[in-house]
Amino acid sequence: MIERLDWDSSFFGFEVGRLELPQRTELSLLIANCPFRLIYIFSDEPVEFDGFALVDIKVEFAKCVRQVPFPDEVARFDSNKHSYRTLLELALLSGKYSRFAKDSNFHRNEFAKLYKRWIDRSIESENIEVLIFEVNGITLGFVTLEIHSDAARIGLIATSVNHQGRGVAQQLIAACENICVHLNISTLFVATQFANKPAMRLYIKTGFTVKRQQHIYHHWNYDTI
Repeated sequence: MIERLDWDSSFFGFEVGRLELPQRTELSLLIANCPFRLIYIFSDEPVEFDGFALVDIKVEFAKCVRQVPFPDEVARFDSNKHSYRTLLELALLSGKYSRFAKDSNFHRNEFAKLYKRWIDRSIESENIEVLIFEVNGITLGFVTLEIHSDAARIGLIATSVNHQGRGVAQQLIAACENICVHLNISTLFVATQFANKPAMRLYIKTGFTVKRQQHIYHHWNYDTI
């Protein structure tokens, strides 16, 4: 069955559902007779179905953390000291390959609003570290680290356009590893889009291994509009 996504439905202002494949129910009947305007379809294998638009191939990575120094250039974001505007610009840059940016059916600036909400919630959360890479008072990159009792996950990460390829993201990942070690967390997770080749290379270079790959489709049900 299709699961209603409460948060997404509230945020976008229309009904959003999620469907995991394989699904034994006849898909054409299931989708045609549902109240959802948008359905996210997740499948470990590629599928072909009328109205399914492939918007992402999500690649999940994981690594066992190691003891590394906390980089001198990395600091915890402080709204009283650091530029929120720069952080927001980097957050939007981190979503360059996002399915919410790629899907042209989102046409009311939903992508920017979504990522602004994401970074705002990260700043406000007690379980998420927001780290920045700063040189001479200028923020060159950032990462968010969501911390759980037995694992941690990188959420957003980006380096400013003019400073990419200089090891900034590697230092941010090192800072995440340092935090994990001190919290006795052994595993660090991250996900990216298969189309995001720079991120794919970054994670492989920094010791992550692929754990899962999922095809994500969007199905828009225009009969509900």
